[in-house]
Amino acid sequence: MNDQLSGVENYVFNLFKDNLSFDFTYHNFMHTVMVVESVKTLMNYYDLAENDQQNLLFAAWFHDTGYSISTENHEQHSVKIAKEYLEQHQFSIQNINEITNLILSTDITRTPDTITESIMRDADSFHLGHSDYNKFGDLLRTELKKVHHKEFSDFDWLKENRCFFLNGHRYFTDAAKKLWQEQKDINLIAIQNKINEIEVVGEGLNKFELKKKKNDKLQQPERGVDTLYRVTLSNHTRLSDIADSKANILLSVNAIIISIALSTLVPKLGSPKNEYLIIPSCVLLLQV
Repeated sequence: MNDQLSGVENYVFNLFKDNLSFDFTYHNFMHTVMVVESVKTLMNYYDLAENDQQNLLFAAWFHDTGYSISTENHEQHSVKIAKEYLEQHQFSIQNINEITNLILSTDITRTPDTITESIMRDADSFHLGHSDYNKFGDLLRTELKKVHHKEFSDFDWLKENRCFFLNGHRYFTDAAKKLWQEQKDINLIAIQNKINEIEVVGEGLNKFELKKKKNDKLQQPERGVDTLYRVTLSNHTRLSDIADSKANILLSVNAIIISIALSTLVPKLGSPKNEYLIIPSCVLLLQV
């Protein structure tokens, strides 16, 4: 069996090397190797027949080879590649069917029916319960951007991850739960904490903007009142100047009239018949 596994490992390596774009930063040969190792880890917890173990390992090597053809329905393309290889190497129909079913069990929309399908499914999502989950997530995010042209803000990416953790995934085997569930929960808490931090910062910015707008609205009436006072003061000053000018003119005119009147009356006061003019003349003198 070891020779057969070495042969399929070389085949998958060359298949990816020759046909898989470097844009596949997550679904590549290294991911395949880690899934194979995860299958081996989970198998150690179960008393599986040698044939079942072999089928699991072959399925693990082939499960993502379909990406070398298309990202759409890659499980079906992986099945096609696996069948061609296995038939050429004279695998039995029963083993071929078992291996292809294991490959199809990696589809997240399916529920595993057997322990081997559950092992295969859990091994393919080992990274969710890995301490380096963020690194795997960054590789997948880069691949989505390059291959699928899907870009996510940090906040949206965290929400996508949280949604998948809560609603899109669960471990099916007791072994996976024992090995990876605790770290998966830790990873989920870390994701939620980051979401909370971003929301707090965003809420703080919103409050700042609201406060700034409120202050601007409060300042607008104050500026209007200042303008009103300035205009009123300016008008009052101009009116006062006009009144002062008019008063000065009237005083000057009165002084001239009184001076003319006195110059006319004074010479006439010496005559007895003009005695009645003395009192008015004194009044005029007092006005001056």
